[in-house]
Amino acid sequence: MAKRRRYQLVLVAGLVTVSLLLFLHFEEAQGWGGGGPTARVWGFCKNKGSELGTYPCCAGDRNGKYYSGTCAAVRGHFASSSGLKEIALWAGTYGSSVRRYHREWTSNYPTYYPGEFVCPPLSVPFSTTQWQNGSGLELKAKLWTPGGSTASDTDTSHVIRNRGYSLYHPGLTTTSSRATYADSAFATAKHTAWGPYGNHDKWTVLANLPYRQAFFIATHSSYSSFQACDSRSISASEVSDELEKRSNQDPGFSFVFIDGCNSATYWNLKNGFANGTLLSYLGWSGDTWDENPHKDWVWKLFEELKDQYTLGQARTAATAYVPKYNFSRQPSGHAGYRLHKTYSSV
Repeated sequence: MAKRRRYQLVLVAGLVTVSLLLFLHFEEAQGWGGGGPTARVWGFCKNKGSELGTYPCCAGDRNGKYYSGTCAAVRGHFASSSGLKEIALWAGTYGSSVRRYHREWTSNYPTYYPGEFVCPPLSVPFSTTQWQNGSGLELKAKLWTPGGSTASDTDTSHVIRNRGYSLYHPGLTTTSSRATYADSAFATAKHTAWGPYGNHDKWTVLANLPYRQAFFIATHSSYSSFQACDSRSISASEVSDELEKRSNQDPGFSFVFIDGCNSATYWNLKNGFANGTLLSYLGWSGDTWDENPHKDWVWKLFEELKDQYTLGQARTAATAYVPKYNFSRQPSGHAGYRLHKTYSSV
């Protein structure tokens, strides 16, 4: 049988540009679409141990089925030898997905000959933090041809995993308040908020880390370890070892903030939490103090994150609010991450 040519229209969302990039791709395949119009849809996410494409937009499990983060992606492939009149993509929870992208042609219906790129980049982001942890995602693609034919596809294999964990050292005065601010922000981002706790010992903390996607602790720390609520130290290597226990249903971390002395002077702790996916890490590059200015800085940071600002913007606002605490630090590339974001439909 002769090979049939088909042309793909690919729609991808990325965190850095906070957009879906629509582009055309030509290739040869046998029987894709059977010569008639065909639509395909996939979820798109950064997986543990590998990155699909160049868009590290959300934390994803090894199978790409459990998503956590503020910029997931939906990918649509469309093919029609008779041209395209209209295409659309939907994303949302089961039975309630909304249209995220739509384009219609009134003439010159594209048929996508080799080498043609007729569709420009588009800005249509897609976030998981507008739905509760455990919600099932529904992704859909549909096309219409000039002759009235249609093709569609639905993918319901993805589940949202957004779970927060907030802790504080009970021997300090302001740590409980700081952990409460984090917990409130996690709840706003539709994470199942677990905490704030001041009684979790070292082994309880380690045992729970593999099952969380956002983590905060206000405590004593150094560049290579932090104290659990029982004052026992947890090293970066112990964190890394424990995260090896993540199951296929547990994405990596979207957000980690070790709120203690020197937790970001070097990247030992960040590297421990980065066994798997780590989209944003925050700490301090010097000694912090158990005082109200420190508490106020943390409050302002989480208020900005709740209001959907990026981590970099939230840090800037918190430092302007409390200039004394001007030594928070994040790795290169982490400033653009948002703990929470929602986007309108089209």
